[in-house]
Amino acid sequence: MTTNQIKRYSLSQQVADQLESRIADGVYAVGEKIPTETELAEMFDVSRNTLREVIQCLTSVGILEVR
Repeated sequence: MTTNQIKRYSLSQQVADQLESRIADGVYAVGEKIPTETELAEMFDVSRNTLREVIQCLTSVGILEVR
């Protein structure tokens, strides 16, 4: 009997995927500022710490640039 592998994603990875998707879909244009940390935390209903993880992750792969 073969079982399918169940993939589990961390909350920060789920939010990173959604934010990356919004950037790819043009919701946030290249070079445009994204909403503030507080606004994004409220939008995705996550803590600011989780959002900081997301920003760090997306920055490390070159999707976001922190200024």
